[in-house]
Amino acid sequence: MQRKGLFIIIIGLVVLAAFWVMTDESAAQQKQRMRIGYLVSDQLHQYFLPIGIDKGYFAEEGIEVVPLQYAGAGIMMQHFGANEMDIGIPGVSGAMIARAAGTDVIIIGSQNHGGSSLVVDPSIKKFEDLKGLPVGNPGIGSNHHTLLTLLEEKYKTPVKKETIKPTDMPIFAKNKEVKGIMCYEPHPTRVMKMAGFKRLFTSDQILPDQQCCVLVTSSKYIKQNRDAIYKVMKVSARATKYIRDHKEAALKIIAKYSGVEEDVLQEAYGNMIYPWPLYVNGETSKVLLKGIMDAKKIEVDAIKPNMDAWWNAMYDTSFEKKLVSDGYIAKLEKEGVKR
Repeated sequence: MQRKGLFIIIIGLVVLAAFWVMTDESAAQQKQRMRIGYLVSDQLHQYFLPIGIDKGYFAEEGIEVVPLQYAGAGIMMQHFGANEMDIGIPGVSGAMIARAAGTDVIIIGSQNHGGSSLVVDPSIKKFEDLKGLPVGNPGIGSNHHTLLTLLEEKYKTPVKKETIKPTDMPIFAKNKEVKGIMCYEPHPTRVMKMAGFKRLFTSDQILPDQQCCVLVTSSKYIKQNRDAIYKVMKVSARATKYIRDHKEAALKIIAKYSGVEEDVLQEAYGNMIYPWPLYVNGETSKVLLKGIMDAKKIEVDAIKPNMDAWWNAMYDTSFEKKLVSDGYIAKLEKEGVKR
């Protein structure tokens, strides 16, 4: 009888162990693996990724993030077109250029507005002083290349655009290899601190409430993963509320993930616009689009049947609207997000 009882106990333990294994496998299967592309040291703009990971927001939604880093929006969108990621976080200019070139790009949500600057050598008093001089920017496909083009048009002053990796910009400035830097924060602030440059324009002065980073995916991915994308949008909303309500804690997270010093982030934060509730500014996006077309970076014939219709087909507003209609925004406003 004792042996029989022991045998029953052993069988019970085996069954229980098997149940645990099956439960673990089931939980793993329920998690959705998502490849998300982001830009190097751009986490002050693309904050939902580090905050979402660090605070466990993605994990709570059952999403396993595979983060993929790129040096610039143009490079990111090339890899996006090659199906190397599920969601990308480029500037809106890069997203529009990619779509006009035939890539299946759909904007599903916003990150930040504004948040960029043109900083210049102290010898530069006005934009016209930059005529023919080298001005660093992250490259074709970036909002900053487009904003610089808008300034060239406005002041009828062509400059020598130099593509520079944002993390290298202070070195180029210190070595006097450029007379200006147009980039996303915190890199203009870093250049000011490390090379003694001064701020000539903020992006909000160039184009008020300028749309900057956006979340993009493909129409195919939306069709197959609508529920998962909505979970990502919930993470984005939660992270936006967090960075608005808990600046100090949010900047510590961003410093950890971006490698940028907290004091630089503190100073740069004042130049950021985090819209609430989340929305993409279509009007400033279309101003950027026209600037890209004027600069011959997009063929006019690619924008069919007209700019408004083309933009409306590119921007899927349903996810941001669902955050409101489902009461998720109201819930975050009522309950807030914990520090």
